[in-house]
Amino acid sequence: MTIYALVLVVLGMRLGGDAKGLVAVSLVGLVYAVPIIFIETFVLSGLPAALVIWLSEKFQLRSGLFFGGAGAAIGGLFDVLLHVVSRGYTAGKPASGSLLFALAGLMAGLTYWLVAGKHAGRNRSSDAA
Repeated sequence: MTIYALVLVVLGMRLGGDAKGLVAVSLVGLVYAVPIIFIETFVLSGLPAALVIWLSEKFQLRSGLFFGGAGAAIGGLFDVLLHVVSRGYTAGKPASGSLLFALAGLMAGLTYWLVAGKHAGRNRSSDAA
């Protein structure tokens, strides 16, 4: 993303740096940046969350501890993956914001539990495999 931002700045300067050029570059940046951010967020948090939801439905898990813990784990891993991708892996050095990401994941997991997770697997009959 840093290289992408640098390219946008250089393009803006090449177009004269006037308001029209900066608006044009900003719109192009918006068209390309938003899908990239959406895909990155979907892959790094949406897919793992969908897996957790599927597991909770399959095994009828209704615990706030399960959803909070899974959210915290996803949040912490999200930060570690971003750290590894952006700066490379450094052994023994934790990612700077992992605790904050884990806390955000914990809150997201507990919010999901409050809204829907308490009822996980209730639609299934007890004799279905």
